[in-house]
Amino acid sequence: MAIETLDINETNYVNEIKKMFLPYLNEEKISYLDSLVINDLKPEDIQTIFKNLINPNISSKCPEELNRFIINGLIDMYTLDFFSKLGVYPEYYSNNPDAVIFIREKLSSLGDIENQIILSFKGSIDQIIQNTSSSYDEFVSDYEKCKNHETEYDMLIQKVGGLMPNLKHQEDYIASIMKLSAKKGKVAALDIIKQALTELNPYDIDNCTPEEIQEFVSRTLTEIDNYLNKNQTISYS
Repeated sequence: MAIETLDINETNYVNEIKKMFLPYLNEEKISYLDSLVINDLKPEDIQTIFKNLINPNISSKCPEELNRFIINGLIDMYTLDFFSKLGVYPEYYSNNPDAVIFIREKLSSLGDIENQIILSFKGSIDQIIQNTSSSYDEFVSDYEKCKNHETEYDMLIQKVGGLMPNLKHQEDYIASIMKLSAKKGKVAALDIIKQALTELNPYDIDNCTPEEIQEFVSRTLTEIDNYLNKNQTISYS
């Protein structure tokens, strides 16, 4: 689904959505797209469009919080990926990074991208759970770990964040890594962080000595490499 970078002011976003997702939409959703006014659509407008296109039937087995978590993750993931494919709104990030990371990983277990899209746009919450986990209990357990920041990836980011020598920047640093991970995927985000660290000027962090920054960079790169080496099967982006 290769799309050239487009001029924001000249792009008909509704037509671009149709190009990408028309085969996965029912007549009601196609009619909805046809009814939209397309001038001057902002990022939040595109997100609203995906909110109307991705509305799986909720699961009676799941608590409301989990249903909402899954749906928010799907909406934000497709909004982020849509902008990425078009090469527009690079400053846009999800306010639900945990949900995006979680659902991106779950869908990636299906392998084939088309199957992921079909499940996202046509499936119910129950079908998403059934197709991405061996059991309902496993899915809920994974969700609880994600919500409580107890996954292996969360622990890596907390550890890396804790290495930031300027304490007042630690929370923002951790949050920015999570938002980048939601947008790009775990592996791509870690690669971007590694590249940025190798190019970091030893005077770039306020109130830190060059020695502290060098140690921060060295220890962070080691932690990331250890994680990537241990999780070489992670291939989603």
